[in-house]
Amino acid sequence: MAVFEKEDPRYFTTYCDKHYDRHKYRVVLKDGKSLIVDSYDLVKAIWFRGDHDVDTIEVLDKSGNGF
Repeated sequence: MAVFEKEDPRYFTTYCDKHYDRHKYRVVLKDGKSLIVDSYDLVKAIWFRGDHDVDTIEVLDKSGNGF
C-alpha cells in the first residue's frame, strides 16, 4: 500500500470541518467508471488505497444530485 507524503499532490486534505457523512460521494475513475458511496470514511479509504486510478471525487447532496 502506498503512503503519500503531505507534499505529494495526491495527498488528500479536508477543506471543511463540517460533518461529511451528510452527503453521498461519487468516485470517478480515470477509465470513466464511477461509484456512489455513502460514507466519507470509505471515500478516504478508496483515495488512500494507492492502487486505484481515481480521477475525481464529487460531493453529492442527499438526493444523489450534484450541488
